[in-house]
Amino acid sequence: MRPPGTRLVAVLSAGALSGALLTGCGEERRAAPEPRVLLGANAQNRRQIEEREADAGRRLPGVRVFRRWDEPLLGPDMEWARSGKRTLFVSVKARRKDGAVIRWRDIADARRGEPLHDDVLAQARELKAFGGTVHLVFNHEPEARPSRPMGSAADYVAAWRRIVRVHRKEGVTNVRYVWAVTHLAFGRDGGREAEAYYPGDDYVDAIGVDAYNWYTCLSRDTPWLSLRELIEPHRRFGLRHPGKPLMVLEWASAEDRAVPGRKAAWIREAAALFRLPDYRGYTALLYWDDRHAPDASHIRCDLDYRSSPSALEAWREMVAGAPYRAP
Repeated sequence: MRPPGTRLVAVLSAGALSGALLTGCGEERRAAPEPRVLLGANAQNRRQIEEREADAGRRLPGVRVFRRWDEPLLGPDMEWARSGKRTLFVSVKARRKDGAVIRWRDIADARRGEPLHDDVLAQARELKAFGGTVHLVFNHEPEARPSRPMGSAADYVAAWRRIVRVHRKEGVTNVRYVWAVTHLAFGRDGGREAEAYYPGDDYVDAIGVDAYNWYTCLSRDTPWLSLRELIEPHRRFGLRHPGKPLMVLEWASAEDRAVPGRKAAWIREAAALFRLPDYRGYTALLYWDDRHAPDASHIRCDLDYRSSPSALEAWREMVAGAPYRAP
C-alpha cells in the first residue's frame, strides 16, 4: 500500500452464476446471471485467517498473503487454507528478508544457473507442487515510491514476462497471474502510467487495483472518496482489455471522526456497488488492514474494519450478504 502524493495505491474474485431458464410468451428466456464476488482479506498465516473469520462470523473465501523474494511462498498454513476451499492470492516482492532490493532487470536478464534464475525455478516448482490454484501477484504497486529502486517500467515488464515464461516452461498450470497497481496509476494522464507497467494480455490473467479512501489521515486536504470514485479509472482501463477479470486486491477507508458512522456507510455503499451491471467484471475484493500487513506498520489511518463498532457491523453485513456470501 502507498499513501497519496507518492505515486501510489485492495478485492476478491467473482464469477457469474448460471441463470435459471424462464418460460414466457412461448419461448425460453435466460434470467440475468446473479453476480458472485469472492470476498477476502490479507492474513499471513492460519492464526490470522482464523482471527479474520471470527471477526466476520463465517469463513472468508479469499486470503491474500505477502512474501519476500527469498521466503517460501506457501507452506503448511496455506495448505490448510486450501483444504478449507479458500482461494489464495500470493504477492511476491522483489526484496529480500533483510530488506535488500532486487532489481527487476537482474531478474529479467538472469541466465540459467545464476542465482536469480534458480530462484524463479524454485518458485515455479513450489507453486506447481502445491496443486491448488494460486493467484500470483509479482511486485504489486510497481509504480509506487517503495518500488522505484527496483527499476523502470520497462524493467518491470521484462521481469514479469520472464517469470511467466519460466513458469510455463516448467509446466505450471495452476497459477493465475494478477497484475496490480494503485488506483492513482489509472488516473494519471488517462491511465498512461498504468499502461507503461502493464505486461500485456498474453502475460496477465486478471487486472487488480489497490484503492484507499485516506480522507484526512495523511493530508488535511485529501477529500472523502467513495470506492466507486476510486476505482472508476481502473474499470475503464479494464474495458480496454476485454476478457480480463477485474479485482480489488486492497481496499479500505479511514474514519471520519467528525461524522460517526460515515465509514460504515462507505462500506455499505461499496457492498452495493458490485451488484450493478457496470461492475459485473469485478470478481474479487480483498479488504486491507495494518494488523495483518508485514510492512505497513508506519501507516496509522484507522483502515481496519474494526476501527468502530458501526464499521465492523457493516463489514459483517457485507460478508453475510449477496453477492459475497461464501457457498
